Amino acid sequence: LSDEYVQEHYLNNPHCPITIHYHQQLALDGFIRNMPHEPNHLLGYVPRTGKSIIILLMVKWILENKLSDRILLITPICKTIESFEEAIKKYADFSSIPVYVIKREGQPVPSEFTGLVISSIQYFKVGSNKTVEGYQTVISDEAHIGTYTVNSLDNIFRASTVRYRIFASGTPCGTQSNFHIPSKCVYTWTNVHSKLMLTAEGRRALGVPPDVDIEPYKQVPTQVY
Repeated sequence: LSDEYVQEHYLNNPHCPITIHYHQQLALDGFIRNMPHEPNHLLGYVPRTGKSIIILLMVKWILENKLSDRILLITPICKTIESFEEAIKKYADFSSIPVYVIKREGQPVPSEFTGLVISSIQYFKVGSNKTVEGYQTVISDEAHIGTYTVNSLDNIFRASTVRYRIFASGTPCGTQSNFHIPSKCVYTWTNVHSKLMLTAEGRRALGVPPDVDIEPYKQVPTQVY
């Protein structure tokens, strides 16, 4: 990184720099490797592994590489909307992401807006005159809840402009088969993986480079990465 970049994005930025852990970088690398050739992806990371951070890293990469100019992030749990907002405000790495949050019924998204739109999935499943036309990428957080209904499929995931779909869930269940996601586009991390990180033999089995910091994995499963 150049001195100017560090000065602008970190030293003069009131937000915190983010630490990307091995398992988060692993998912991001796999995602980048498969985009834009594959339309469907599954992030199957267990809770408290920083899934929202990985999603935002994906969003940032998509926007920077101009694969989409408008991304929709939907969740069935309104509380998680706040966690995404907090992460974007906290970390300097996400300060370049334009964000618009739909917080109430009937709230329109400005037609000229480009960036990340965050909303409850229910907003697009009830009422009228709601469409995801114009979004090239749709991200479904907690995808095991409400993703497979007729309304979700017709109103969200089958919209004509949607080119890429990212499903994120700690318990993905039938998401991979329902959306025909190839195995190479399924990025998983479980508590078993985290425990394997604690031994040299386990790290060898996972193919982990020797210089990876294992301190965060000593606090599993209570640590929020």
